[in-house]
Amino acid sequence: MSAASGLQQGFDQVDIVDPSTVDDLDGGAAEMSRRAIAWIRGSWPRKNPFFLTLVYSSPSLPYHPPDSARFRFIDPIVPHDRVDVVADYWLPFAARYSARAAEISDREMVMLRDLYDAEIYYADDRIGEVVSSLREMKLLDSTLLVETASRGEMLGEDHLLADTSSLRDANLRVPLLMRFPGHVKGGLRVAGLAQDVDVMPTMLDLLGVARPETVSRSATSLAPLDGPARRSTAVSTAVRPGPASKFDLIVSGRDDRYRIIVSSAGVEALFDFQADPDGAQNLLRTSPDAAERMLKKLGDWDAALSAVPGMPALPAPGQPPPGIAPGGPPPAGSAGPPAPKPPRSKP
Repeated sequence: MSAASGLQQGFDQVDIVDPSTVDDLDGGAAEMSRRAIAWIRGSWPRKNPFFLTLVYSSPSLPYHPPDSARFRFIDPIVPHDRVDVVADYWLPFAARYSARAAEISDREMVMLRDLYDAEIYYADDRIGEVVSSLREMKLLDSTLLVETASRGEMLGEDHLLADTSSLRDANLRVPLLMRFPGHVKGGLRVAGLAQDVDVMPTMLDLLGVARPETVSRSATSLAPLDGPARRSTAVSTAVRPGPASKFDLIVSGRDDRYRIIVSSAGVEALFDFQADPDGAQNLLRTSPDAAERMLKKLGDWDAALSAVPGMPALPAPGQPPPGIAPGGPPPAGSAGPPAPKPPRSKP
């Protein structure tokens, strides 16, 4: 969310919570909600509608949920000091595990997942504080509330841990929740595919606001939410570290049945979610016709993209994107720096 990313443009006010300046083990989530509530109660000009975006940095490795949620999902027989050890697994260890240079026992993986659930639970509680304040101020029913996430975390799938270059459902399937009485039907579950890029046009259509010309042509509005599915293909991308400090862009395209994964080396995999819901079997060699159809869909998506005026060009092939340091995973013998450990009270 730095200024260099371009994600701050268009906002009248930007308030960054630095997790290193707060005492809580929550990535600044409690402080984020506190400032948001204070802004709604005191700083918002009542004569105008408001648009407020809150970005919570957790849940992400290392999993350090505060004490109020830390042991909520942990088996009571597990010693607390053992949980503390597992909670301190950090990104350098995750890189070693993903490179198969380190292992995690089944019991430790269960603890990691329980701690991850605790972080989700705690973040949900902090978001709930903001929602409760909107309800107390009698603003909630006239506010379009949207909750989503950037990605999930790999927790052992394909022997990966917290790996952002995976294009499996553990990373790609994220919540998208909307509440807007009179416009969004309560309890409605919408089937079909969606992408993050679809959120903005969907919100604008629900609010009756005209879309700007800079909305990507590949974006698809989901409104009305109880209408037919709008998107036939969903596309996701990731950056994968490679040798000699170079990076490779990998692309995933999926429809209601297949997913294809393509990199600079060519087509890497094809999965059939009807026959293989877990995506464990690569059918690239046995289903060439399906692979060809999926490649055609990826080509149609690529042709629909258009450059946004004023945005910088993509980095040259093999160069890391902005904000990513070259080097790839640390060598197997490197433990990396210790995880950040703010003080906490022992239960």
